[in-house]
Amino acid sequence: MKKKDQIILSVIVILFILFGFLAYTATTNNRVKPIQDTYRFAAINFHNTTFDVVKIEPKNLDLLNFYYKDKNNQKFGTIAALSKWLETQGKRLIFATNGGIFSKNYTPMGLYIENGKKISDLNTNNGEGNFYLKPNGVFLVKQGKAEIVETSKYQDSSDISFAIQSGPMLVSNRVVNPLFEENSQSKYIRSGVGITPVGNTVFAISNEPVTLYEFASFFKENLGCNNALYLDGAISEMYVTKFRENTKEEFSVIIGVMGK
Repeated sequence: MKKKDQIILSVIVILFILFGFLAYTATTNNRVKPIQDTYRFAAINFHNTTFDVVKIEPKNLDLLNFYYKDKNNQKFGTIAALSKWLETQGKRLIFATNGGIFSKNYTPMGLYIENGKKISDLNTNNGEGNFYLKPNGVFLVKQGKAEIVETSKYQDSSDISFAIQSGPMLVSNRVVNPLFEENSQSKYIRSGVGITPVGNTVFAISNEPVTLYEFASFFKENLGCNNALYLDGAISEMYVTKFRENTKEEFSVIIGVMGK
């Protein structure tokens, strides 16, 4: 091989290695990881705050389930307890997060539907706390499609497989909830769910305390969600196998995805 050809070959090899390293570094820094092609998990930096996000495509919504009580009518309570119970059923939990805001006795605060069965009714009352900030809304799965609708626009349907009511709405029709103040000093760890224009369901949790305005802005500006719903605050948790596995809090409804 001529010396000139050797130099060209060496340059090509170096460039190949360099681009490979850059691609690997970008992926690692963003922690974009497919889990058996069921969902994608990423850590995203937005305005100097990191958020962990799980995206579920419509084709995998059949693996998404809501859990409240086991076959013996006992509440699961914790993500760890749910995971252990699923193992006894020959199933494996790979993603989980808390459902909507719940009452002091760990019952759903509003509408809850599981496997097509209505467990509790829609709550249209007024009250104090985040749940009652208007508009609040419902996250539901219907005929293989996920939706988030404002409570005032919700309609019962026999086609709804799962539904959980919570509040407030973070984003409605691409508009951040006008009740949120940009300069608010109320900051907590927060979790929520949104729907993108192409129908992907995205769950997010902040890794540092944020305001409701900051959290809603993340769903709108970074995730591109037309609609997003607040799930809960300080006690919120997200379980992602191999990435986020330390959970301890007790919840009412737990939203989970089983492995293929």
